[in-house]
Amino acid sequence: MNYVDHPLIESETVEARVYQQVIFDSARKENTLVVLPTGLGKTEIAIMLTAHKLSESKKSKILMMAPTRPLVTQHEETFKETLNISEEKIRTLTGKVKPEKRKGGWSEGQIFFATPQTVERDMVSGKFSPEDFTLMVFDEAHRAVGDYPYGFVAESYEESRDDSLILALTASPGSSSEKIKKVKRNLRIRNVEARTEDHPNVEEYVQETDVERRMLEFPEPLAKMKNFLEKQLKQHLKNLKDMDFLDSIQNVGKKELLSVKKKINKVRKQKSPNPPGKCFKGMMDQASAFRLSHCIELLESQGLSSLKKYLDRMEEKAKKSGASKSLRILMNSPNVEKVKNLVDSTAGRIDNPKLEEAKKIVTKQFSEKPQSKIMLFAHYRDSIDQLYHELKQVEDVKPTKFIGQSDRKNEDGMSQKIQKETIQEFRDGHYNTLISTAVGEEGLDIPSVDLALFYEPVPSEIRSIQRRGRTGRQKPGKVIVLIMKGTRDESFYWAAFHKEKKMRETLKEISKNDESDNQKSIEEYGDD
Repeated sequence: MNYVDHPLIESETVEARVYQQVIFDSARKENTLVVLPTGLGKTEIAIMLTAHKLSESKKSKILMMAPTRPLVTQHEETFKETLNISEEKIRTLTGKVKPEKRKGGWSEGQIFFATPQTVERDMVSGKFSPEDFTLMVFDEAHRAVGDYPYGFVAESYEESRDDSLILALTASPGSSSEKIKKVKRNLRIRNVEARTEDHPNVEEYVQETDVERRMLEFPEPLAKMKNFLEKQLKQHLKNLKDMDFLDSIQNVGKKELLSVKKKINKVRKQKSPNPPGKCFKGMMDQASAFRLSHCIELLESQGLSSLKKYLDRMEEKAKKSGASKSLRILMNSPNVEKVKNLVDSTAGRIDNPKLEEAKKIVTKQFSEKPQSKIMLFAHYRDSIDQLYHELKQVEDVKPTKFIGQSDRKNEDGMSQKIQKETIQEFRDGHYNTLISTAVGEEGLDIPSVDLALFYEPVPSEIRSIQRRGRTGRQKPGKVIVLIMKGTRDESFYWAAFHKEKKMRETLKEISKNDESDNQKSIEEYGDD
């Protein structure tokens, strides 16, 4: 195995791979978006470029940004382990550091790691001068859309100096050319270096990942509850359509209902000739429709227990003096009353087939491969708790929860310190099954697992790619996706599937690396 030979890179720490060196050579010349599958060394390219810029000038300053503090800390540790540079020159500045200390901190180091929110705040307040930096690295670059701080930081940086250099990194920039163009525009990207798993220079480093769809029957009692929820939902959607806030009542999900809310608010702000009562009624119907859509999603993808907990919370909230009128009316509506009665009479007798299926899959994995590591993804914390409780009772399974910080009043979360400790304990074998919410999807240095189990599909191709990327790194991996037949599980799965397919096609179109580039790279760097 060959390694990168550079005075500022510790020996035998960065493997010399043709595709990485080709991308590095391109990225040192102009602002570049690097798209590489998870586990194929995007961070190593950032390290190579950092070493290059520091070699060019001892006064060079580098900034690497990442969306979360744990990921920022992870990058800092990787750079310290890999670069042959005094640790005193490496600084991490996040919101945890008091503003008055950050002001001096920006002038005391050479390589900086920070969240974009911190950088944006310090730019605005004058604590941070972008013109001091010769390179800025934007990790998880697909976030550079909308009002996310990446766009502001990139624009301010490029305007501050003529020789600004930007490196943007992601495994999944988005499915459409429009989304990728937005990322490029917001980050001032002029060059895209994209490699898919089947690229000639990449495929030898890609481990095979077997993806299986596990189809499950939706229980009849749950289907009956779903029918009552859909009847109530249809009433509210029809009201919204009659008020011209919806064009159709077909295929309306939570995303579309959020757009309806924006539309109603826009009408109110414009002081439209529509009577105020119409907007007020529209907001009530939108709120009820959103809650009902959420109920159906919970029932279909998470099961009866999750729906019951949600309804119980809404019931308790509706009884309080400050409860909204729409919530009180909804919880007392005939269809919802029928659902509550069915839930109470059915609870304990039947739940979601996914729970038993997940237990079977995990049990089988450890019986066949006792040293396995499993990562189980579930979208909702109620499901995380339920899975943890059930798997804890299974022989040979040592489960632990991996969740974000508290997102609801009176609900405990995991601090970033505990998250880091949990990952290390998982790596050390204290736990062998990590049951994670979305916090485990992006960026964090979680050990490669033998099996990634999706409790439900996600409609986002970015999230699906990130989940799948937790397996099949150093050795072949397996992914199992639990899908409830005839529910939105199926539509979510195929939505992500087709978006990812489109993303791959788009990347091949916009990447400048064709077969001739590949041949040129082999001639220049060798084929070892």
